[in-house]
Amino acid sequence: MNDEMMARLGRPRESTQHASAVDRLIELASDEKPAQHPADIMASDMLAIEEPKSSEENAMWKALLQIKAVLPYVSRLLPLLDLGMGHAQSSGATHELRENVTALQATQRDLRVSVQDQTLQLKRVEENLTRMREVSEKNAFEHAELVEDVKSIGNLVRVVGAGLAILLIVLILMVGALLAHVSHY
Repeated sequence: MNDEMMARLGRPRESTQHASAVDRLIELASDEKPAQHPADIMASDMLAIEEPKSSEENAMWKALLQIKAVLPYVSRLLPLLDLGMGHAQSSGATHELRENVTALQATQRDLRVSVQDQTLQLKRVEENLTRMREVSEKNAFEHAELVEDVKSIGNLVRVVGAGLAILLIVLILMVGALLAHVSHY
């Protein structure tokens, strides 16, 4: 499929470099009219004349049109990948990147554990607060009942004291009447 595309572009596969092929695809995908070279004019004439003959070619064109929006980003990234770094530098950078990612994962794991611990502690504090609120409400209710009981006992003592006072007065009067009655005889 790449050979067919290169043949349509009017360039042999062996003489084409990766970056120039990407540039050519970007030019084809862009809406703007680029400055055309004679070889490009011939290739674009070939593309303009040729219609897709089979559904497979039509699918290829649809796929190319779908990646049209991505091509400018890819063309900017390709030079970054080919900066002339040697394999040792590239693998060293990759190794360093892996170490950094591993360190970040370990840090994230530690943070997740500490967040879970704090969540557990918050739940325990919330449960303790709920228990303390229940105990406080129960104590307040018992205190109110105790105050009522003391008031009712106070009222009972007053009533009993008044009854005893009345009985004492009646007893004194009866003893006085008995003494008065005994002294008459």
